[in-house]
Amino acid sequence: MKATLTTLTPVHIGNGTTYNKNIDFIQSGKNIGIVDEEKVLQIIGEENIHQWVASINKGGDAFILLLKQRGWTEDKLDAISSRIDNLINLNNKSTQLKEIYRTPIKGITIPGSSIKGSIKTAVLNSFMSNEFLANTAVNDLKKWKEKKDPNTGKLIPTNVKWSDAKIDKKIFGQNANEKSTRFLKVFDAHFGEIQANVYEMQILDAFHDGWRFKQGQQVLLEAIPSGSIADIDITIDTLLLNKNRQLNPSLWSNDKMHFLLNGINGLCKIVNDFTKSLIKYDYNSLKEESLSDAGITMLNNAVEIHKIFKTLGENEMILRVGGNSGYLFTTGQWVENKGFEISPEDFQNLRKNIQKRDYSDMDIWPKTRKISTDGQVFGFVKIKFHD
Repeated sequence: MKATLTTLTPVHIGNGTTYNKNIDFIQSGKNIGIVDEEKVLQIIGEENIHQWVASINKGGDAFILLLKQRGWTEDKLDAISSRIDNLINLNNKSTQLKEIYRTPIKGITIPGSSIKGSIKTAVLNSFMSNEFLANTAVNDLKKWKEKKDPNTGKLIPTNVKWSDAKIDKKIFGQNANEKSTRFLKVFDAHFGEIQANVYEMQILDAFHDGWRFKQGQQVLLEAIPSGSIADIDITIDTLLLNKNRQLNPSLWSNDKMHFLLNGINGLCKIVNDFTKSLIKYDYNSLKEESLSDAGITMLNNAVEIHKIFKTLGENEMILRVGGNSGYLFTTGQWVENKGFEISPEDFQNLRKNIQKRDYSDMDIWPKTRKISTDGQVFGFVKIKFHD
């Protein structure tokens, strides 16, 4: 089914590439230029490539000084760049830039896998009724690491690692052929050669005396600007689904397939209920906290997104995709559902496993949020389906 995707906030889908300042990218005023090696060689001359290497090894502004010695000026950023991005947070202290996902032909892209993964998180949480959780043991989430007992030589369980793999198989199917999500087909959303925005992302952290940014952990991100629009195809393959149900009705029961049986409108309701509940949960969890100015802006942005739900049609959904979505939106935090019986000890172990350190003395979880320097949240998109 044809649909239109609109970004409600900036969206960062990384491709794994990180650029270094004054080596791979140069900031000039309100612009970021990604260095083009061939253009640079045209300015400094291939015979002087050793000087370029030396300037990189020296660091600092050495590369820029070399370019200026060859007549380059900062108002000619395009003369050394493969592309130019729009820099939002001008007074940043970041030395690295994370590149956005692009395809060679169709430019900036949100992969269908990212969108489908976000939808799947909402669907997984729709299964988390008290009845379902009552039949789910906490041991289903545990994967024990073993070590050899020095006295007996036997393997004994030691540190536990947590995984939802068993729960995922229980809900969606044991293997690729049995996965219910195979009937939901999501294609890429292509934005073409639009100019990306660059934001400085920082980690807003809860300290004992209030929330503030962690120092030294900021980074620049290329992002799809809010208000950007792309066409996308998202289809429930009802023909394939019905054939499979006829051949093996017990495998494709109504309970397992409920998220597909009411069509796109039913799927929209599941996703919207999930996203709306998480925004509300996040707001209620943080509204009484001692937040910085950027944190207050973050909450106000969440309120504005929540208001949009009142205007949605039955064929529209809002979900959060991409980087900086955080633990809350990535998992739904269903493990805190009242229907799931988990001991305080196991719960603290789970928190420690996820947070890498023991923060059991802090009530709020998760205790960090990734936002831009000015409080912008990332990843919210609206998808509208067409008849």
